[in-house]
Amino acid sequence: MAVVNVKSAPYSAPGKSGSSSANRVAIAAATAALQPGDTLYFPNDTYTLDAATIWSSLMSGKSNVTMTCDSPGGAIIAMDAATAADGDPSGNTVNLFRVENTHGITITNLRFEGGKASSDTATVYDAATEHHRGFFFDTCSDITIRNVVGNNFTGDFIQFYNSCSDILVEDCT
Repeated sequence: MAVVNVKSAPYSAPGKSGSSSANRVAIAAATAALQPGDTLYFPNDTYTLDAATIWSSLMSGKSNVTMTCDSPGGAIIAMDAATAADGDPSGNTVNLFRVENTHGITITNLRFEGGKASSDTATVYDAATEHHRGFFFDTCSDITIRNVVGNNFTGDFIQFYNSCSDILVEDCT
């Protein structure tokens, strides 16, 4: 059981001091390295991510892993504004994390930001075409989500689909 630190080499996520693409590449590599029993660890920082549709399925097939940080809300994982407001008129779904066919996932203490513009900006979201999520779980079991915050998503922050079971969500906002 290893702790895979997204900021440590060879991943080296820059956090708020770097680009959203550099964060995405680093976190995708760290996620790909996870083995059963490992922890994906985010030191307290803000990790803005671009092109969520490219890497959103990397959690699929990763069983018995934990995602966490130093303290509740200390690490922020955010969808960048361009991804959140891509304006695709044909409709789209973007997930920060798409988790399929897995079990034993624990997510604690993290904060996720969807990048949705506030109501005082010109950006308008059409619920029928814009559906951005934090997590999409498909055919998963034994999921624990604790002390997690999700803000500013145009769709559900967490969605469970197709035979998900044994789910615990507590102390989340």
